[in-house]
Amino acid sequence: MQVLIIGYQRAEEISKVIFNVSKFKPKKLYLAMDGPKDNLKKVLCEEARSKALKAVNWDCELITLFSEFNHGPGKFMLLAIDWFFKKESEGLILEDDILIHDQFYEFARRFSSIKNLACVSACTFDNYLAKKEREINYFYSLIPSIWGWYTTKKIWYQFRSFKRKRESPIKYFFNLKKYIGFWQSFVFSMCLDYIDQGNLVGWDYEFAYFQIISRKISIYPTSCMA
Repeated sequence: MQVLIIGYQRAEEISKVIFNVSKFKPKKLYLAMDGPKDNLKKVLCEEARSKALKAVNWDCELITLFSEFNHGPGKFMLLAIDWFFKKESEGLILEDDILIHDQFYEFARRFSSIKNLACVSACTFDNYLAKKEREINYFYSLIPSIWGWYTTKKIWYQFRSFKRKRESPIKYFFNLKKYIGFWQSFVFSMCLDYIDQGNLVGWDYEFAYFQIISRKISIYPTSCMA
């Protein structure tokens, strides 16, 4: 399983991300970094790229995508993941502020063949379930988390070809309420409306809507792994 790390200008943070990845030493590492907005950002971007390259201290094939100009976080995430899946059929996707647990690599592999799987998500934000249900080490959800996650080319291409019909927030709410809770439906419907109005760039909300409406599942560890 290959790993994609997406970054921009945070040198120390991306070095720490790569250090964590070095614990399970993937054979291929993809490094995608957005370009600078101005001359000040150019210095920071160059420093981040230099530190990232130096942090790769194990024997692997390193493939880079270093943009010359700035796309912005939303557009560059899509561009980077599109680029990754032109070359790979599956993989772990990390950003430069995600410190992944070294066992998540193996955890994700356990579920890679499950039917109707959209992603395996590392971040649960809490260890509550692990404390309450020690005999259970994973759970299912229709709602994804993209702070350290595994997915496949097949799912990504389905998402990229998914055409969300633009509707009112009330309609979004009732579409979602068929499958998820009241407050989750409310939050997602408002975020989709902000996207429609041009007030939010949120590919992650788009992905979540695609997954929920398509009734695909995410798998989470009961202990947060990112």
